[in-house]
Amino acid sequence: EGRQGASVTVEMADGDRYTEAATVALGDWFRNPMTPDQILAKFYKNVAFAGGIRPQDADKAVRLVMDLEGQPRLSPLIDIFS
Repeated sequence: EGRQGASVTVEMADGDRYTEAATVALGDWFRNPMTPDQILAKFYKNVAFAGGIRPQDADKAVRLVMDLEGQPRLSPLIDIFS
């Protein structure tokens, strides 16, 4: 298995240095999965950043995906993102 993870060091103007490391990325399916709440937060953050989708449409998309098996058609979901 290849090497994963990353570290970041920030050097402040006064010379102080701060380092943080993560050996496994958040969202790694097996070793560091995201919680459902984290996934939703990421979705809403990406929607806000990208623009183009109204907040109420993002809410509707979440509701549709959470009940995907109960949807007779996918066109309402597709329409939100097109």
